[in-house]
Parts: sequence; structure tokens; C-alpha cells
Amino acid sequence: WQAAKMAGLSELPAIIKVADEQQKLELAIIENIQRQDLDSIEEAKSYRELINKFSLTQEEIAKKLGKSRSAVANKIRLLNLPIEIQKALTKGEITEGHARLLLAIPNPEKQRAFFEMIIKNKLTVRQTERKTKEILVQAHKRNVSIDPKIKRWEDEFSQALGTKVKIKKSGNGGRIIIDYYSDEEIDGILKRIA
Repeated sequence: WQAAKMAGLSELPAIIKVADEQQKLELAIIENIQRQDLDSIEEAKSYRELINKFSLTQEEIAKKLGKSRSAVANKIRLLNLPIEIQKALTKGEITEGHARLLLAIPNPEKQRAFFEMIIKNKLTVRQTERKTKEILVQAHKRNVSIDPKIKRWEDEFSQALGTKVKIKKSGNGGRIIIDYYSDEEIDGILKRIA
């Protein structure tokens, strides 16, 4: 009504619906999503809120918004990115195209490293797409050519230490790389080794 008054209208065609509290909340969230100034992360969080609060499926959300289910699913997937990448998307430092390509990289640490490369080199989405393909091909080649003995050792180390372990062979020697995600995890690893 406020917008109609500002536009100089004295009458406004309207559909009046009786809604319970849940329907009102659902409508408010959907209305919020349809605003033009919502960024991708806010939109994704709104979809997730509809799923969590009202048990809506992606398909139901898509129908209510006139979007495809895959468009809704792709938005929600953006929430799987590390927080700093989500913030960069919100600030406009990267585009949604960049963000979707980062999702193709399975490891959050590698996503962060690739994100830094995108920012540092000011990569376009097209350049990012080419680089993503290169990274995935290299990762596939590494996975295919793993020596079964090395894989067995990695699995045994991982089991014993309770974290991911990689073995990089180089000539007669090599390196053992132990992943950790917190100071407490390092303490736990050290106790297992000692």
C-alpha cells in the first residue's frame, strides 16, 4: 500500500489471504527472497531456512519461486564453501560463477588456496573454469596412479593417528604429510605417536 500511495494510486488491486503463523512466516521469507537486492549467500540461507523451518523440499521451494529445482540446489550448495569464500562472494570479490567452480574442488583447504589464486590473479570465470579442469585432471591422475602399497600405508597411518595421512614418494625416500584441523588434534596425534 505504501508503494501504491507513493506512485499516486488511490486504489490497489489486492488478493486477501487468510494465513496461519507458519504460512505468514513462509510468505515473508519467500517475499524476502524475491527482492532484487538479495545476494547469493543471503538467498541460499533463505532457502535453507525454508527447508529447516517448514520442511519444504527444494522442489517445493522452486515451484513457489518459479525457479528450477537445480537453481535452488545450486544456491544452497554455496553454503558448503568455507566462510571466507562466502564472505568474498557477498562482498562481490568473486562472482557466483567463480563460487560454483570452487565447489568442484572437493577439499576446503584446496578451495581456499584456489580462491586466493583467483583473487591474486584476477581470474575471469572462463579462466577459473579452465584452471578448475586442470586441477581436477591432475587430481584424477594422482588418484589413478597411487601405488597400492603406498595406499595401504596411508590407510594404516590414518587409522593409527585418527586423521588423514598422505605419503609422497620421491626416489628412494619421501614425505609423510599428516593433516590436522585444531591444536587439540595435534595433541591427540602426538599422544598416539609417543
